[in-house]
Amino acid sequence: MLRKVPFLLLVVIFHLLLGIIPPSAGIVGGYPEEIETTPWMVSISVQNVGLICGGVIVSPRVILTAAYCVYRQRPMDLIIRVGSKFTDRDGYTLYPENVITHSAFNATNKENNLALLTLSTVLRESHSVFPIRIKEATDFLPLGTQCIISGYGSTDPLNPQSFSGLRSAMVRTMDRDNCAQRLYPWTVTYSMLCASGNGEDGCAGDAGGPLICGGKLTAIISWGKGCGREGGIGVYADLTSARRWLTDYGVP
Repeated sequence: MLRKVPFLLLVVIFHLLLGIIPPSAGIVGGYPEEIETTPWMVSISVQNVGLICGGVIVSPRVILTAAYCVYRQRPMDLIIRVGSKFTDRDGYTLYPENVITHSAFNATNKENNLALLTLSTVLRESHSVFPIRIKEATDFLPLGTQCIISGYGSTDPLNPQSFSGLRSAMVRTMDRDNCAQRLYPWTVTYSMLCASGNGEDGCAGDAGGPLICGGKLTAIISWGKGCGREGGIGVYADLTSARRWLTDYGVP
């Protein structure tokens, strides 16, 4: 008799076969990171499944992540770990009160791939738990800007379960039209931002994590083709076009 395969695992396998970073996709290349230097990072897990995505503390009661990670999940099934560079120990865990996906989120092409996890209690801010400031809509972001991505996910594109704790990597922003041509037939919309690293990239477990440029949260890791391939491209949910939505929910 065939065993039932968890839905999230099927999604991961399907995306890997296509060469696309799945919603639960980790940092390939890069370097080990300490939570004290990235205190806004959280890991998001599902009970009886494990790590699915990363998230970012944007206010004492709000976590920002990718909508594709959580839009099918009940708040009671999600486990948020804060204040730790690991996904299974240290820091402390809590459950979201509500899951709020972007009103224009499209699960097919991942447009506006953003969601908020609101908390019933205020986070205890410390050297390992602290919100990050979001880029203003008026902040200029030149092409080729060097940015930092962080995540808890896989470090090996051939082994989605090769988790080794929190890692970061350097990538550079790139032209959206060039990005769209290279990723065709997948769609790159104006709510997305593209960046590429020299063999450094997000992979399985990193979606929902941050793209930080100039010390400010600029976008959220969303999807991409391949993990750390030469010339590989990561696609991010740009926060510039989501500024009003964030403000409506009290995110500064």
